[in-house]
Amino acid sequence: MQMVLAGAQSIVLMVASMVMGICLCWSLWLILRLISHPEWGPPLVAIPIFFAIVGVLPDSEFLRRALVFAAASAGPFWIAGMIWRANWQKRAAPLEDAEGHTQTQAAGPDVPTAASSQCRVYPALTGCIAEARDPTADELKKVAVRIWREAFAGRYPSPSFSERRILLRVAVASLRGNSDRR
Repeated sequence: MQMVLAGAQSIVLMVASMVMGICLCWSLWLILRLISHPEWGPPLVAIPIFFAIVGVLPDSEFLRRALVFAAASAGPFWIAGMIWRANWQKRAAPLEDAEGHTQTQAAGPDVPTAASSQCRVYPALTGCIAEARDPTADELKKVAVRIWREAFAGRYPSPSFSERRILLRVAVASLRGNSDRR
């Protein structure tokens, strides 16, 4: 019975220290994501490891194992932080649309940008509607590409043939202004 209890205790110690080590890296990653630098979180695990080596922290088997698991899980969290940071910078970077205007991409629900709160300019739409003329093929293509990019590009890589037809129909309807003029 004593042997079973010692085995169960070592298993619980191992699992609990693994969970605590991973939670330490994860919580540092989440906290530093608030300042848009989650890649800094996992390397900060070196600070408690240094304090444990120097002897400032209490001598505990659970703490030592938790820090070993935190050090082991710091690598994947650091890589994920670098990827998150690169994607964040790409979403916040300015881009040029089909009409040649520079705009900022909307960064998503977690990182708002100035462009997400401003109205977007559509020169092809305003030109066709204000001049009461039918759109050219080039204007239709530009508007269809812009509709796809702003509405669906983050979720789907490229439109299928039927989706392209639908996009062109939407572009035609939006460029004509009112439905009675053909």
